[in-house]
Amino acid sequence: MNESRLELAKLQSEILINQKGESEQTVAKCAKMHLNADRSAAVIAIIMKRDVEKRVPPNEEICAVACAVQNIALHASSMGLGGYWSTGASTNSPKIRSELKLNEDDLHLGWLYIGAVESLTAAKDNRFEVEGYVEFR
Repeated sequence: MNESRLELAKLQSEILINQKGESEQTVAKCAKMHLNADRSAAVIAIIMKRDVEKRVPPNEEICAVACAVQNIALHASSMGLGGYWSTGASTNSPKIRSELKLNEDDLHLGWLYIGAVESLTAAKDNRFEVEGYVEFR
């Protein structure tokens, strides 16, 4: 495993155990964190760097970050890679904020894990018709 991803998994595990205690469930979650870090080619910290002049409301900046993450995920998919956005106990924790050198108004919104996929399966086409959840006026 890449040393940086291993360090991240160790830090995430430490934060989780400090928050939740060392139970069977947290130990299993920690093992999964290590496995996910090991399987990933990259783990990207998702961060909203707040505009220092605060020209845009925070919710718009958060939405812009979400759009950027979707674009990264779509591009990764176009290259045959898979990925997912994950949060958890370490998200925006003081230790992680310090590691990421975040300013007071910045937000850590989670992690984007990206890597090769073993197999691709087609998504089931059981979507609702747009009229079922969108109202046109």
